[in-house]
Amino acid sequence: MLTSIHPIDTPLAQTPRATALRVGLVAGCVLALALAAALGQAGTAPAAEPELARLLRGITLIKAAAVLAAIGVLWWRFGLPASNRVAAVYLVGVWLAAAGSLLIWQLNHIALAALGFHVGEIAVLIVAWRDGQSLRKPRR
Repeated sequence: MLTSIHPIDTPLAQTPRATALRVGLVAGCVLALALAAALGQAGTAPAAEPELARLLRGITLIKAAAVLAAIGVLWWRFGLPASNRVAAVYLVGVWLAAAGSLLIWQLNHIALAALGFHVGEIAVLIVAWRDGQSLRKPRR
């Protein structure tokens, strides 16, 4: 027996909650980037070797691509029903990852930035894994 789960071709919900989550996603990322930029300017970048700086910035581009992909997926995901806890972890995780990427690009607070990025990334991945299992449950 085939059951309906949330098919990909379902139109994205235009509910006020979905709109609020999407606005929170974008506004939170902008705020996280602004705070990271301010924190990065307040700190002094250690004198890094040119090769290390190039390597770190290259890695940051990969991290930024992952953040952009996560934003795109969450934009779609927020069109489907999500609990408050799931939505909160998604939002905070992406905000941490975005801020961490910018701090690494600035070569400031690299340990803190890497910790923030990876905590955010792991949180989003774990919740997405668990969320994916709940989306597969048939509706009654």
